[in-house]
Amino acid sequence: MQLRSKHLMHASPYTLAALLCVVVLAHTGGTSALAVTERVSLTDGDLQANDHSTTSLYGLSSDAGGNLIAFTSFASNLVTGDTNGSSDVFVRDLTTGSTQLISRSPLTGLSGHGISYHPAMSKNGRWVAFASSADDLVANDTNQDLDIFLYDRQTSQIARCSVSAAGDEADNLSTFPSIATTEAGDKVFISFSSRATNLVPGGSSGLTHIFHCTYDVATGDIEIAQASVGAGDLEGDESSVLSAISGNGRFVVYTTYIWNIIPPTRDKPEAPILQILVYDHFVGHTYFRLITTPDEGAFPAMSGDGRFFAYVQEGNVILYDMLEFKNETISIGTGGAASDDASGEPSISGDGRFVAFSSIAANLVPGDSNGTEDVFVRDRAIRRTERVSLTHDGQEGNGASRAPSISIDGLKVAYSSSATNIVADDTNLREDVFANDWRASLPGSQPDMLVRNSDETSG
Repeated sequence: MQLRSKHLMHASPYTLAALLCVVVLAHTGGTSALAVTERVSLTDGDLQANDHSTTSLYGLSSDAGGNLIAFTSFASNLVTGDTNGSSDVFVRDLTTGSTQLISRSPLTGLSGHGISYHPAMSKNGRWVAFASSADDLVANDTNQDLDIFLYDRQTSQIARCSVSAAGDEADNLSTFPSIATTEAGDKVFISFSSRATNLVPGGSSGLTHIFHCTYDVATGDIEIAQASVGAGDLEGDESSVLSAISGNGRFVVYTTYIWNIIPPTRDKPEAPILQILVYDHFVGHTYFRLITTPDEGAFPAMSGDGRFFAYVQEGNVILYDMLEFKNETISIGTGGAASDDASGEPSISGDGRFVAFSSIAANLVPGDSNGTEDVFVRDRAIRRTERVSLTHDGQEGNGASRAPSISIDGLKVAYSSSATNIVADDTNLREDVFANDWRASLPGSQPDMLVRNSDETSG
């Protein structure tokens, strides 16, 4: 999925799965900084993947420190037992150099019987949520549709989360999970999109809605709430699209065409328009509306503390501050000038200081001449934009890079790339996953020690 002109192309879950590419965790700055980069989409013996790999298009693809990376791959050689000829979900441990198949059937020991994709990893690295059409990941999966699953890396158990509190399986597809946990780790929270009508008491319409799942680690019990509702459980009158959850599971930001669940400030337009709403699980309904027109197919992102959310409008990445009620343009060029082409796919660090995004703009940093999509990080504290999709010696990648995912601490970024020069000996001619600690090359690499002069920067 490439950026085209001033908007992001939108695709169905199945199309997105078919277009999977690569991810790289980058560790660079500007166009001259040295990078500490390693490829993620490898076997335990460090052999190359024999097909495309990618991180998710939004959300967290790693643990808090970026040492565990969840990704999707069509490769069949990353682990033994991958025999389904389809996309699967994996986790790479950068410390041990091991690769783990997550979408493995506990019934057969082989890869699940269907597509699996779009993983989201908890900050403690224990849990991986993902979407899958496989019918053999859990018992009694007979709905023949995409479901949301939760894998426990500690016990190797899989639970299905797109079910009612009574355990009834969804009567339509569910996809695009976003994950969070309590600090104690006793509960896991997942937001996801679903067309199912039977997940909550009283049912819901056949429109696409956003749901909030609470998984009790001790008991395995699941609670499901519909997030795309107003006070008094007033159901939305139009479909919702995509969501992201805050780090504590309380807030869910989502893109939607809904107009009726929050008193509007103007009359409903004749044709539905895409907007951004925020659900508060503590109060049990959506409470905030940002009347704007985010780009079709653009994923929202949310900071871990729930204060900030990012979205894409007219090819620009925008950050909204829920406390100060104001927008901030993130995808800006040198000296604060507007970017000269489209940007998208934002990902936010836990405290909202750092925002990673992809862009085909050539004026965000000096020396951007490769004519293709790159991955950038905006440091809001020092007002600096860094390009992170660079080679180990700070040169430009020779292919497109996209789909960034920044770690909660902001130290590492995951992104996908078709470039063959990010690391040495990349000869598989496929998009790969890389890991890059982008801030190690900056003066004072610790979060509180960055003192680079903002006059040098992009804005």
